[in-house]
Amino acid sequence: MIKYLYLDDEETTTIKPYSDMVVEHSKELHIDVEHPAAFQNNSALINRLEGYQGLILDWRLDEISSKTDKKKADFRAATLAQEIRTRETEKEIHPMPIVIWSQESKLKRSYQGDFTSHDLFNFVYKKDEIVANPDIVHDQLLSLALGYKYIDKFKSTKKKFNLSDLLKAKDSYVDIRVQEYFNSTARTVHEIARFIIQDLLHRPGLLIDERRLASRLGVDKDVSKDWTKVLDLIKKYKYLGPFGEAWERWWAFGVEKEWWLSTSDQDSPISLLNAKERVEIIKKKTGFRNLIMAEPIKPKYHTRFYTICEYTKKPLDPIDGVIIAEKEPQPWQERRYISLDVALEGRGGFVPDPTEKERLNRLKQKGR
Repeated sequence: MIKYLYLDDEETTTIKPYSDMVVEHSKELHIDVEHPAAFQNNSALINRLEGYQGLILDWRLDEISSKTDKKKADFRAATLAQEIRTRETEKEIHPMPIVIWSQESKLKRSYQGDFTSHDLFNFVYKKDEIVANPDIVHDQLLSLALGYKYIDKFKSTKKKFNLSDLLKAKDSYVDIRVQEYFNSTARTVHEIARFIIQDLLHRPGLLIDERRLASRLGVDKDVSKDWTKVLDLIKKYKYLGPFGEAWERWWAFGVEKEWWLSTSDQDSPISLLNAKERVEIIKKKTGFRNLIMAEPIKPKYHTRFYTICEYTKKPLDPIDGVIIAEKEPQPWQERRYISLDVALEGRGGFVPDPTEKERLNRLKQKGR
């Protein structure tokens, strides 16, 4: 069983429903709920963590006193997390994931502007997100704890740390630039975990999620009855490394270079074909007749799909997309897009990259 300790300065009767709705999805996860004022200081709390595989924190632990003892905690989530990460490095405690569960108002008030502490945590959940998707939160908490345990064991037993071995992948799937960057940045278990989650799982490039996978194959996965057969056919290219249980991904190189070229008998990249051509080839070669071609977001859009619109989650040809403003991608990472119409209408709260400003201004002047 995976055990998390959950600290929140709200009363237990207020916060326990959140943990209850998450753990009810299996007997594999257990969450103990406690008020931070129960611990005199950071050290007393950290000593308690020996029996846990993860920690859940409200962003502000020092605001609301416990009605039972009228005390407030004298520490905050960031200072506690920093102390834990330091002691992990010094091998005083075992590495573990630390996540934030907090009200959106608290996050807006102080967390979002405290950039120095963001790397201490693995994930931030707004409490309304927990209510909306407790099953997803359950799976992610389990995966985080299992991933930390796996990385810790791998790191302690391998004389030579090879990223491909850690990710359970062929060397050809892992760009040499990734290995070089990884070697220069990731040393502790937490740094390794953060690299995998932030730079590989959350940014498309070497790994792609199911919607990008369907986009590249030209398939509307939501209405295609044979889509699960396609996934089974390419299961050897699925990511099996740390955190893959909750964040399903596929190796782009394996799907596009190995499977597609061998299955389709094509010499040219899949990106040069439109969705109709891709689907027809797949149907012919596999016999999966119940595959439906993905339609463009707008009738005027092109169908050489390769990515998705981050707002609609629909297949998108990059030519009809607008790059969104975000952290500059690493060489192995892809840009992320919203569709032209989403950008022009200002939907979804996405900010276009500055390089797109002139293009969007021209389109607005044309009345598009």
